[in-house]
Amino acid sequence: MPARITLDPETVAVVAGDTIRVRARVLNDRAQPISDAVVTWASSDPATATVDATGLVTGLKEGNASLTATSGPVSNSAPVAVHSLDRATLMALYTGTRGLEWDE
Repeated sequence: MPARITLDPETVAVVAGDTIRVRARVLNDRAQPISDAVVTWASSDPATATVDATGLVTGLKEGNASLTATSGPVSNSAPVAVHSLDRATLMALYTGTRGLEWDE
């Protein structure tokens, strides 16, 4: 019987229009994986991000949601942040040019 579900990654960030796979591991009470466990997925805000039966998350519009994986009596959730392509591009530029070190 499932005792716990772990999610990888535990926090999801995706650009609107892109996808990211979230993996669920269902564990028994001895922390051993249950290989044939059935997992169902749900999104708290399907207008922001959807999740299919395999854990593939699709970002639809900028915003925040939560996804939940359930197997039997146990579930686990992960926050989902969907960023616009413009924001993602600017963040990549900031990080790539050592933005934390910028000075006037």
